Amino acid sequence: MNTGGRPRKAVGKVLILAMAIIRKQQGISQEELALRIGCHQPEISWIETGEVYPTKERLELIARELKVDEPEDLLLSYKEYLDRQRQLHSGVRKSPSS
Repeated sequence: MNTGGRPRKAVGKVLILAMAIIRKQQGISQEELALRIGCHQPEISWIETGEVYPTKERLELIARELKVDEPEDLLLSYKEYLDRQRQLHSGVRKSPSS
């Protein structure tokens, strides 16, 4: 049994969760992101559900379109992921300081 892909899948899981959270927080649909990076909506869905792992080039395009400085910044710690999930599901958004 080949388990060599498991660590990458674990990293990928964090990546895809971060990507989906950031995309949703910015109000960008899967279809819109797909159009921006030159692919089809199902590919974005497959990435976000872990069915496929993006190439380095695709990851760089996604990071650029989501305004993430470095593609590696799409990788969140589990705590950061949970914090963002709470914000996303509670509808709490950071507002600009007055």
